[in-house]
Amino acid sequence: MVGSNNSETSKFDAIARESRTDPAVLTTFLKYPEGEDRVPYLWCADFEDGTEVLGPHREDRQVRASLLLLLLWARIGDKQEVESSQLGTALKTSSVNPENRKNMYQALDDDGDPYFSRNNQGKVSLTHAGEVAAVEEVSRLAEKLADNDE
Repeated sequence: MVGSNNSETSKFDAIARESRTDPAVLTTFLKYPEGEDRVPYLWCADFEDGTEVLGPHREDRQVRASLLLLLLWARIGDKQEVESSQLGTALKTSSVNPENRKNMYQALDDDGDPYFSRNNQGKVSLTHAGEVAAVEEVSRLAEKLADNDE
């Protein structure tokens, strides 16, 4: 990789290795802006279905988007726990409705809850199962994006 894209793609190297995906592909739908007050977000406009690519129901989209956003925070921002309010902001920035997020933990056929760890201080993080699911979701979306280009 050369030019200005090198810096942008290099921050996605760890996720690219885990998901066996080209970092340049990841930068089309995973965004991690610089700055303390900035939140990561998903850019789903390049998918044929937009945010529907994350699932048919609000809770499905919330779970899958949260998996991806928390993975970005963990791998790029070195932030293992995130304030629930920050996650809500990141979901909204990603055009995913953040309302009634407590229901997302029962989404995906009641498999959503094992993916997240929540504490009494209002912070959320990924469990090991959540990290695995997030990497699988990255791979799925990268493949879907490649299918859109064909």
